[in-house]
Amino acid sequence: MKGKLRYELIYQVLDDAIQSGLLSQGVVLLEGPLGELFGTSRVPVRKALTLLSDKGKISRFDGRGFIVGNTETSNIEPIRRAVNKNDLGLESDQEVDNRNLSEKIFEDLFEQISTCMVFGHYKVEEGHAAEHYGVSKMVIREALLRLRDRGVVEKEPYSSWLAGPLTARQIKDDYEIRAYLEPSALIVSSPFVDKILISTMIAKHEEMLNGQDMSIEDIALVEDFLHGVLLKNIDNAKLLDVLNHCRSSVVLNKVFFSSLNLSMDVAALKEHKLVLELLLQGNIKAAADSLKEHLLNAQKRSLQRLKVVSVLPDPELPRYLVKV
Repeated sequence: MKGKLRYELIYQVLDDAIQSGLLSQGVVLLEGPLGELFGTSRVPVRKALTLLSDKGKISRFDGRGFIVGNTETSNIEPIRRAVNKNDLGLESDQEVDNRNLSEKIFEDLFEQISTCMVFGHYKVEEGHAAEHYGVSKMVIREALLRLRDRGVVEKEPYSSWLAGPLTARQIKDDYEIRAYLEPSALIVSSPFVDKILISTMIAKHEEMLNGQDMSIEDIALVEDFLHGVLLKNIDNAKLLDVLNHCRSSVVLNKVFFSSLNLSMDVAALKEHKLVLELLLQGNIKAAADSLKEHLLNAQKRSLQRLKVVSVLPDPELPRYLVKV
């Protein structure tokens, strides 16, 4: 599938899964969960589903999303369950990386620059970045312009690109915005989240609370589920964008846990688990209130972590990042 556009790749994977019977007749396909599986936004998923519908492979029905099969020729009962990678003919650990070169460079720049911000004020050298990624300065400049739009870097006319430092004020402000917006987003989004997924994540939290070793990936998984997956079903791209831009603590906490070889604290895990349990019970208002309380508690923890990280030695960074 090399060279295919993103929606074409998604279309091909889904079409193959339907033809092979992996996706059986009646299975409901939703844009949000499929976007998560493919690591993409809803737009290319929507286009792929529309193409499949035009060809009669899937159909609209009296419910959200599409149903596998042609409802005009058959009486099909919807099967609502979580679609996983095995249903698509993919290995469980197989990543579907359908990003183009520009997107890959952008995301790596974002990761590296976000990390350096935790440790101080840095200059981003376009020429060295171009050499590092083997691309032109124009490609790097376009990526940096996008990062400027996200507030990650800044640049005055005729000056260098600058990033950081991540300050206590920024952490405080970001959490305050999230505490206002995330609970409301949860109320709107959560009824559309598969309860099987919620049960699975509750079990994951129980494993972590029972002393199972936690990796950085485990911590990222439970954080992303509570603050990302649960909120993705709202039909407000601008709100999701604002929330995404206010997650400065994500990189801070990643640096904190990895540098000190620590596990996620028990208090945060219990707060996560309470939100999920309330959702599973259908008590969405109480879940939203618990989420707000968790965010305010997390704000205090992150501010303490920022103090700890500030005295750690600087990490190894690409040479295009120079401390100033």
